[in-house]
Amino acid sequence: MNLFVAADLTALPSPYATLAAGVLPPPKFTLHSSHAPHAAAVAPLEGVSLGLITSGQEGQAVIASLSAVESHFLISTAPGLGVYSEDHAPLRVAIEYLTALEGDFWVKLRGAGLTYSYFLRASTDSQLVSFGLFKCADMIGAYTAAKQIIVDYASGKSSISEVDLDGAKSTVTYSIISSTSTRLSAAASAWESSYEGKGVDYGKWLLTQVGAVSIADVLHAVKKYIVPLFDASANLAAVCPTNKLDAGAHGLEAALGISVRKLQEENLYSAFDTAAETAAAVTTTTVPAPVPASVPVVKPGGGAFSFAKQFKCECPKCGPADTNGV
Repeated sequence: MNLFVAADLTALPSPYATLAAGVLPPPKFTLHSSHAPHAAAVAPLEGVSLGLITSGQEGQAVIASLSAVESHFLISTAPGLGVYSEDHAPLRVAIEYLTALEGDFWVKLRGAGLTYSYFLRASTDSQLVSFGLFKCADMIGAYTAAKQIIVDYASGKSSISEVDLDGAKSTVTYSIISSTSTRLSAAASAWESSYEGKGVDYGKWLLTQVGAVSIADVLHAVKKYIVPLFDASANLAAVCPTNKLDAGAHGLEAALGISVRKLQEENLYSAFDTAAETAAAVTTTTVPAPVPASVPVVKPGGGAFSFAKQFKCECPKCGPADTNGV
């Protein structure tokens, strides 16, 4: 358990000793050495993560039909980065640049009437990057348009101007500062930081990193973290009306190059009933179980990284591209 105190501790001659004496268990309890009163303050927690994706494997794509929805929803996830990664600031600036008001996503997705909303996110908690579409009138059209935007920047067809880059950096800078603009938000941020592995000066460090982001850094982040969101190595889930299941699955298969699992509403319970699956695994014999028919099968010419490897970053951070195309 972590204890966080926000107060004027200067009134106490020995704040740490006073607080420790008040909150630690009585001496009769056996304490772990790192929790003893004489132990030094521990570093921020490490290894706390909401989820992990094993890089280098085939992703899975699932589309489910629901009678309760009248439009489409989609989310794709790929490996991200940690709080102190040197790519954190460039990725935040890249996401802000792409999703800004009147930016590429706004004009070519929402402005074109393909989807009501969209998002690009990078979570340092789960260390995942995600792309999502919300209330799509045309899910495949919106997904294809978003993919083309990323392809244009990764291939050099579209360029980033210094003026637009400065605008994205300013917005990211404001969001960092505003997150601790009040005493309450500053105290809450300090509390959360102990769980997120952030130091007390994390905001200052991140502001310095954002200020140093260049166009080359943004393109590096696009190629390394955002391009894989549209590759078969990513995990993708979509929801559609019941009469759009086949069309949605075929469209995603064409875009990804892998088979897409179709899940009908009446089969949702059995598909996610992990308790039943666990019980079945315990009662089975040692004979290997057959591979379920729902497992995606790679189509000829598709497969993991078949799309992403076309845009491998060759900046000094990543080094030259592998001649074998791996």
